[in-house]
Amino acid sequence: MVGDIEPVGLARFVSDCGPKVARQSFPFTLSGGGTYDADNRWQVRYCAETQVTRLDFKALALNYTIVGVGEEPRPFIRPAIFDELFSEELAQLAKLRSSVGLLLTQPQMHQLFAHYRSLPALNSALNTAAQSTDKTAKRFYDAVNQRLENMISREKAKVLAEGIEKTLDGISPANSAAAWFNVMLPALVVFAVVSSIYSEDQLSGFECFLRTGLFAVLAIVAALIYSPLPWLASKVTSYLQRLKVPAAYRQRPRNWEHLPSFLLLAFVSSFVGSGYGHFAFRHNWPLVTPYLAKVPSIARWLPGIHPVSTGVARP
Repeated sequence: MVGDIEPVGLARFVSDCGPKVARQSFPFTLSGGGTYDADNRWQVRYCAETQVTRLDFKALALNYTIVGVGEEPRPFIRPAIFDELFSEELAQLAKLRSSVGLLLTQPQMHQLFAHYRSLPALNSALNTAAQSTDKTAKRFYDAVNQRLENMISREKAKVLAEGIEKTLDGISPANSAAAWFNVMLPALVVFAVVSSIYSEDQLSGFECFLRTGLFAVLAIVAALIYSPLPWLASKVTSYLQRLKVPAAYRQRPRNWEHLPSFLLLAFVSSFVGSGYGHFAFRHNWPLVTPYLAKVPSIARWLPGIHPVSTGVARP
């Protein structure tokens, strides 16, 4: 790569962008015939000559340089100008950050949402992130870089992306983790209790292992069958929340996102319940069965548990 303006940066740009993008900026032509290399592979050489444009400018009393290539310049050296243009927004997010991360209250989310909407670049980033089909958190970082034309440092882009993510997830959620947890909590308790009850037996170590594994698998199957209920609760809850913001800022629903966590918790609750039942039986810890036997409405649904009658004896 030969040139008077940023030859090293230009060479890096061509290497990073690949041939499909490079051909849009360079009018390549075949240069001479081909030859065989040391590994007996046929090689041909192309050459190109194009224009490189450098623009020096000043903003906020700071000097910046942008360099582009091609007749319609495609920037390959971009200044981090938005580090300064959004310095107040970045400082505000830094103040809101605690030792455990960026935690926002509902008033703070609404305040940030209104402020970001008033800034064209960040408003566009909000729209892009909300409508993205990407299910990962990377979509917020990509939206910021895309709408700011990559004229922001990596660290500052991550900060703004996190602010947009927390804001959108708070006022326009793609799902409701609270709804999932509230609906699945009774099921997790049932998995733990039932696993504990049927582990209260004199078992060898291997038998205990098999029974614990069996109940863990059954708990996962039961959780899959039960999962439409927390999914429906999440769907309704998040949908009602999204209705409060304009359509352009409503995130795409992702209500099954918490299913893997639910299955994992089902496995853990069953495992813990089985472990407790086994050790309680062996070490004279309080057992679950006697307590449930006092509740006939529950005991009659569990095979092997006989309800205990209570009350005043009459002649």
